[in-house]
Amino acid sequence: SGYELDGIVARTATTTVWKARDVALDRAVAIKAAAITNVDVATRLRAEAAMLAKVDHPNIVRVYDCIDHAESVWLIEQWIDGAPLGVVLARTARLRAVDALALTRGALLGLAHAHGKRIVHGDVSPGNILVDGAGAPMLVDFGLAAAAGDSGVGGTPGYLSPEAARNEPLTPRSDVYSAAAVLVRLLRDKPAFAGATAREVIDRQLAGARDLAGIETPIVDVL
Repeated sequence: SGYELDGIVARTATTTVWKARDVALDRAVAIKAAAITNVDVATRLRAEAAMLAKVDHPNIVRVYDCIDHAESVWLIEQWIDGAPLGVVLARTARLRAVDALALTRGALLGLAHAHGKRIVHGDVSPGNILVDGAGAPMLVDFGLAAAAGDSGVGGTPGYLSPEAARNEPLTPRSDVYSAAAVLVRLLRDKPAFAGATAREVIDRQLAGARDLAGIETPIVDVL
């Protein structure tokens, strides 16, 4: 295949992500794979590759190739030395306002580029923003991305937009809502929407019951 697998870096119920080396170009890559027998997931992985192929921005992970290999579909992506924002938050609890705003600005710049291509990310959350060694945010995992106007298919409770929760059409505003929810989490040690279960969190979102206590007034006005 031209790639040497170095080890698994992430695994979900449907996909596995490896760090690997592109032998011909001697560079690190990330390989996201799904079993071809899982038709829905394999189809989404191919769709993710097609979405990423349309964008080229320093705050969005690059896609290099999509390979149907034996019994799996492989999505070959740019390798980013860094950590998901969720991991950073677990270690630091909250960020200084200037750092939180800088990270959010970077993510929004990437989103604006995608929106210019009529692509809605659909799952902007701390787990889908990687922070590289220089502190730059990188949007990853376009697995739930959709063309603007298409229906949402889920997302991360507490961050997905109300229209995504209702499986209604997504627009660029859907991603802006999610980015605002991420910013709240960055600015304090708790999210904008809380609940004991995912259903409770989503119900609070649908009711607009957000908690912005402790955030400076000028930023609250923006949120």
